Amino acid sequence: DPLVTSATSKVPEVQAWLLEITSVQQLLADVLQVMHPCLHEACSQTLSAMRSNPQLQGAVTSWPAIFEVMQLIVNCITPWNRDPGGYPEAYDCLLNQGNCQDARLDIANCLASLSYPLGSVIYLTWKVLIHSVKEWGAGWERAVIAHFTKDMVQDRLGVA
Repeated sequence: DPLVTSATSKVPEVQAWLLEITSVQQLLADVLQVMHPCLHEACSQTLSAMRSNPQLQGAVTSWPAIFEVMQLIVNCITPWNRDPGGYPEAYDCLLNQGNCQDARLDIANCLASLSYPLGSVIYLTWKVLIHSVKEWGAGWERAVIAHFTKDMVQDRLGVA
């Protein structure tokens, strides 16, 4: 199967939103560069390879994130899971944008329960860590931008 961009990423409202979050995405990229320089470099190479690909370059020119995948999670309980599609040493990034102050991120492997309020940024290796977000207080909104990379995409683009 060929690599393709999301049809949603071409919607004008989505393009406007991507422009609005550019400064936050730059901050997240700067943090990643300090925390995990090798992953930052691999993600940079992936985006560069995508810019060189005629079928992908249109979406990448307006892409603000260092990670090639962003997923918006809104008001969803997240059952126990782990990311089967990433490298074990790669971090995913969760940015909590909702107004919920009571959410908790549970990590089964280390029996941890982390406070997960508005503005939280969490970098963890989701391929290894089994995690969940259960119910939170009534009346609160939860909106998270999950950022991650896929080893399949990097492999197909020849990024080591």
